[in-house]
Amino acid sequence: MASITLRQLEIFVQVVEHGSFRNCARQVGVSQVAISDHIRQLEERLGHALFKRVSGGSSTLTPAGERAFRHASQVLAAMATLKQDMTGAGADTPDSKLVIATHSNILRYFQEALAQFEEDNPHIGIELDLDTFTASPLADKMREGVVDIGFFYALEASPELESALMWHEPLALFVARDHILAQQEQVSVDDLLHFPIIRLGANNPQGLLIGEAMEQAGLGRCVVSLETDDYGQILTSVRNGLGFICMFESAASDLLNLGGMKRIAFDGALPDIEVRRAIRAPWRDDPVVAKLLETL
Repeated sequence: MASITLRQLEIFVQVVEHGSFRNCARQVGVSQVAISDHIRQLEERLGHALFKRVSGGSSTLTPAGERAFRHASQVLAAMATLKQDMTGAGADTPDSKLVIATHSNILRYFQEALAQFEEDNPHIGIELDLDTFTASPLADKMREGVVDIGFFYALEASPELESALMWHEPLALFVARDHILAQQEQVSVDDLLHFPIIRLGANNPQGLLIGEAMEQAGLGRCVVSLETDDYGQILTSVRNGLGFICMFESAASDLLNLGGMKRIAFDGALPDIEVRRAIRAPWRDDPVVAKLLETL
């Protein structure tokens, strides 16, 4: 049986304290999917449901969840006391600070490793910048010295800053399950140009990048039926058949599990979105940071 981790207990307690999975994700700086994964794993290992599932509502504890919350709070308090007693009160003050810029969707891939790094290296304080996840603003912040490491989205390497390719995020197209496009074995560019698209807001950096990818795939002339950063409104509109949407393929399982949507079998070529990493010069040769980046 897999063991319970301190990170799972920390997330569980923070969900309770913040009142919902969504609020917890916003405060912790990770995606709501990542928060749900931690809670699901903890529930599996405890053998009990910890929350009453109410879509869009507050996170209400089950009787088992209330017992688990009391125990989790005691465990975390004991850990804090142990650390303070063994290392001294001043050990919590970091000698140096490391600012990491990324998007919450990228952070979820290495948040466990980052949490472990913080525990193992209390002399380095970690701060997260979750508002900078494309090349140009990241390059500016690195020149100003306010960001040390950046994980960002791009279609290709940027001339503005030196970076390394970490992985690819393929894109995919989705429509309502009963949409005419969902019934076709293959969908071409010409097919899609006859239907409107639903997309993120005009000033959303992630939306702009996806828009560039769609331009390269020949889909830049699609009529826009809705443009918003309201994720719930986007999904509802797609399910209601108001248009198709282009999103990261990694979101596919979450979207399809919600029901009412289907991935389009597109026969065109949507370029992948790259996840790249840049490091500010003072940290490039730091052995501790090198070990962290190797883990990530």
